[in-house]
Amino acid sequence: MFRIKVAALCMCVLALGMAASLNNSVDMAGLKSDKRATREKSYDAAIQDRANTIAQLVALAKVPAGSETTTECMVDGKVAQLKWAYHEPKQLATRLLGDMRAEEAVGVLAENLEYFSPNQTTRSGDEMGPFEGPGWFPAVESLIKIGIPSVGPVVDKLGGYGQDCLGRRLCMVVLKGVLGPRLANMRLEMAVEDATSEAARANLKAALSQSEADREVQDSRR
Repeated sequence: MFRIKVAALCMCVLALGMAASLNNSVDMAGLKSDKRATREKSYDAAIQDRANTIAQLVALAKVPAGSETTTECMVDGKVAQLKWAYHEPKQLATRLLGDMRAEEAVGVLAENLEYFSPNQTTRSGDEMGPFEGPGWFPAVESLIKIGIPSVGPVVDKLGGYGQDCLGRRLCMVVLKGVLGPRLANMRLEMAVEDATSEAARANLKAALSQSEADREVQDSRR
């Protein structure tokens, strides 16, 4: 509990620090200037400051989590052994990229889709869909926050999973979180038709079938 409170406090401090840095670097007087060139210069500087901040966060999100610990998480009623390592900077950076709606970070977030951090405090596994227990996946939440730009890269990643596994399930959590269940399945149908390899087509078909089966189960419980 203490570590969770510390994590939340660090998150607030880091977010406020970055917001303050951004606010301090934005030339508000310049934006309000009666000279067009001055306004445009201030605007460009603010955009560059945001880009620099995102680049630093992406670098942190790429950092290996370090020594791993194995824990258990329930995935659709089955026990899955998940490896995780507590790494506060990586977790905070991954979450902040979503809070900043950083489209530039979608690729890195997709690569860290299975990054598992039980210390994340903003979303429980139950709220994310089929996951139960102590598991939190900060990259998944950030991809959902970023929205539509996440869909294409996540669909591409989904085509690489040849079996029903954690990665496939997390991809579906993102797609359903962004598009909703119906549109997510429709997007998968399009992806099946557009697949450039038989392997990807077969994997996407399997993911679609699993998604439709999950939906039928959910509908039957209503």
